[in-house]
Amino acid sequence: MKTLRIHSLETTDSGCGDIRLTFENLELVLQYEYRSKGADQVASVRFSGVIAFRFRDELHSAGFVEGSYDEIVEVTSSEWLQQLEREEPAGFSGVSGKHHYVVLLSSNGYLEVVAEQVEPESTIPGTLS
Repeated sequence: MKTLRIHSLETTDSGCGDIRLTFENLELVLQYEYRSKGADQVASVRFSGVIAFRFRDELHSAGFVEGSYDEIVEVTSSEWLQQLEREEPAGFSGVSGKHHYVVLLSSNGYLEVVAEQVEPESTIPGTLS
């Protein structure tokens, strides 16, 4: 399986605390807590142009993509993308130009997203509440 490193999560050595996933208007926002220099932080990553996503908790995350531990990677030869393309209605090209992103969020689980792009957003002090 070929992958491309996209973005390292800002977890330092603490790993992820709680996470929050919000899906609205074909955008999926992943927020995750971590500690840095003794302070709680919340970082965010936005996936745009989402057509599919799936999540497995940590206990069911066996078989995760190598290199995806607290790291967003793109699966460049994705069986899931091929499956979605085969299942698309005739004459529709929603999968075209999309990417298969994966990340194993420490202490939480495995997130897979098919989207046009992914971008980190600003970090804020505090926790998810």
